[in-house]
Amino acid sequence: MERAISTTPAVEVWKDIEGYEGAYEVSTFGRVRSLDREYYKCYSDGRMQLTKHRGRILKQYLNDKGYYMVTIVYNHTVKTLLVNRLVAKAFLPNPDNLPEVNHKDENPKNNNVDNLEWCDRLYNIRYGTGIERRMKPLRRKIEQLTKDGRHVAYHLGVREICLVTGMDRRSIQRCLHNKPKFKTAYGYRWRFVDVDDSVQFDLEHSSALYDPQPCTIEQLTKDGQHVAYFDTRTDAAKSVGCSLQNLCRAIAKPHQAAKGYRWRLI
Repeated sequence: MERAISTTPAVEVWKDIEGYEGAYEVSTFGRVRSLDREYYKCYSDGRMQLTKHRGRILKQYLNDKGYYMVTIVYNHTVKTLLVNRLVAKAFLPNPDNLPEVNHKDENPKNNNVDNLEWCDRLYNIRYGTGIERRMKPLRRKIEQLTKDGRHVAYHLGVREICLVTGMDRRSIQRCLHNKPKFKTAYGYRWRFVDVDDSVQFDLEHSSALYDPQPCTIEQLTKDGQHVAYFDTRTDAAKSVGCSLQNLCRAIAKPHQAAKGYRWRLI
């Protein structure tokens, strides 16, 4: 069942909602309506009464994630449904049976059919600025400073710092939360800050270069024999095909090896 209503500037097309044929329809503009119909209403005392329902455009409301939803009452049951999925199921083919619906303009309130596409979970997360939008509200921004208070870098959470440098999470958190006797960690001061959206964060490496001060990395065999010197952690890691994360962990923990070697700062 399909109806077309002339509108400006385009044509709004309506289709039945699957499972609610003859009772509810969804349009290409992302609107949902009920249809004129008759049904028997059952009362608590067992009486049945023929009731006429006059169709109308349903009111939509936002859920806690910013997506529009509608409430549908049918066959004595009440269901709350996402509008974007209703539009996609009615108008967009899904031959690969993809599970999620993506908004192309990244506006979850725009449920026009031209703005929607079927996708998998990974595509949905990575689409556009998806990763950045998810990470920024969840993680408190951290500023790294030298002991005398000079700015070094901004970081998007303790996790990124620890993943790349091998630093211990607890040491940094003690500084962040002003624990007594823990003013610095790994030679730096750390503090939570509020910075505006103009500050750019590297989502993989937390925007820091991790060689902010000149240093020399010494490579040693497991029994302590000198092998080579390197000017940066990055050069040392590349020389043996080691990840920067594993190398930094080995530097932070002298008893730990990376690629069969021990490493230390000089």
